[in-house]
Amino acid sequence: MLGACAEDHPVEAGDVVAAGGQPIRTPAFDVRLPTGTLEVRLRAATPTVSASDTAEGEELPAVDGVRYLGVGWELRPTGTPPGSAGLFAGVGERPTLTLVGEGERIDLAVRDAAAGVFAAVPEDLPETGHLEVGFDGVVQQVSLDGYEVEPGAAAALYDDPPAGRQEQDCSGSAAEVGVTVDQTCGALLVEVPWAPEAGWAPTGTTWAAIRLEARLDTAEVGRGTGAASYTVTGAEVTATLGGEPPVATLERPATGAGDTNAWLVFAEPDAPVDFAVTAEYAADRTSGSEDRPATTRFTTASTTRVTP
Repeated sequence: MLGACAEDHPVEAGDVVAAGGQPIRTPAFDVRLPTGTLEVRLRAATPTVSASDTAEGEELPAVDGVRYLGVGWELRPTGTPPGSAGLFAGVGERPTLTLVGEGERIDLAVRDAAAGVFAAVPEDLPETGHLEVGFDGVVQQVSLDGYEVEPGAAAALYDDPPAGRQEQDCSGSAAEVGVTVDQTCGALLVEVPWAPEAGWAPTGTTWAAIRLEARLDTAEVGRGTGAASYTVTGAEVTATLGGEPPVATLERPATGAGDTNAWLVFAEPDAPVDFAVTAEYAADRTSGSEDRPATTRFTTASTTRVTP
């Protein structure tokens, strides 16, 4: 991106210059993305741009066959399916914006530009070209005159969002005889057309993303004078949906050794299926009968019916 266009650097089609202040105040139109809504503003192409409207404070001069098209954009975390905000936390994938004309592609940079940029374009591009908004390999086209969006393979983003779902209980009991646990477990299903690490769902489908939050701090083994209490020191959790493993697993920070906090991304089932969770816990004896082992392992299991 050029900082300015002085006499020793004449302007050419394809140059992109940062705007200064807020020169692009036109009404915004929306392009939906998996992680939010991209608000885009276009300022009509002009033969010059005043110095007060550029970040470097230098005028963009008149050049034969060139016009300056102002473009501003900002990604807002709105328009995603209910309950999905945590799924996209920390996502590094960013949209790309490219002005496209006959024989011309002008990259506007892969970052937010709420203040905007001025792109030096061939004078016929505003009438004949379009804006491409890309996200993880899928491109949407926006006409520069009527701002009509052609979503292409991203069409699912414009469907009416599904109704928000309630979290389902997935608490399990210990498989070992004589072990008592008080596990808490919640599963929330969210249907999304794109998910981190999984990418875009196959055409005509969505991913079944399940937020899994489970917690187990302590366990009791045995009864009476032979009983002992154990504190959980680690957890290994696996899950399947309809017998199939997730295509992607996104770990989220957990607060305790026996906590699980993750998003599991599955292929979309076409009928109600079982969400099966199995957890194996390591634990240390903290009180009670010393006849019990100092360390032990035990498992929990649960099955929850999930309707897509």
